[in-house]
Amino acid sequence: MYEPRTTQENQILDLLTERKGAGVYSYELAEPRPRGCGILQYNARIFGLRHKGHNIVSDHKGHYILQEEHESMTQEELNKKLADLKYDFDKTGSPGMKKLIEIRINLLKKQFAEQDIVIEPPATPEDAERIVNVKAE
Repeated sequence: MYEPRTTQENQILDLLTERKGAGVYSYELAEPRPRGCGILQYNARIFGLRHKGHNIVSDHKGHYILQEEHESMTQEELNKKLADLKYDFDKTGSPGMKKLIEIRINLLKKQFAEQDIVIEPPATPEDAERIVNVKAE
């Protein structure tokens, strides 16, 4: 009987889900089996997962965490996170990074809507400069 093979993206997603907040290090993904996953192009797989809507963040170089979509945050935390993402969007020159940041912004806006939070206008002119208009998909 034919059994579909688990994709590398699914392997990474399963590992991130299993570890929850502890996350996964890049060496664990790249290390050959049986000790690791044997996924050398893990960055491409993580990019694919992010593009599919999974909120995978890197808290420091080479460490990835899957954040739950319904992780509750205060309005202040959500506003700060949105402003930081929009600032990063302005500063990056890479089209690929711009697309990734747009996806994260749209996920955050979705989280705002699910928690019935209104996006506050910027408090200062400096904050206003950091915010860009990113169209929701």
